[in-house]
Amino acid sequence: MPSTIRPRTALLALLLALPGASACRARLTAAELADPAITARVKAVLDGHPELDIRYLDLNTHMRIVTLSGMVESRDSKQRITDLVRRVAGVRQVVVNLAVQE
Repeated sequence: MPSTIRPRTALLALLLALPGASACRARLTAAELADPAITARVKAVLDGHPELDIRYLDLNTHMRIVTLSGMVESRDSKQRITDLVRRVAGVRQVVVNLAVQE
């Protein structure tokens, strides 16, 4: 007879596992938190998404705050780029100065 897990039990197990999962995350070193390192990681993430046209994108990092300037082809691209940059390790804030091409 196959064992079944009740939804409540599964949810409880997931919630108990979450704090332990975050404790396994490695802390960034001072070198990894430096602006050039953050800029490199952001560029690598954006380069990993060839569907995004970033030819007219200017990227600047100062005190872990990433500023995006330039032009993108659509609102969806603008939102996708912003979301990707926000998730990069070490980024404290994202300032978005992107214009949508018409």
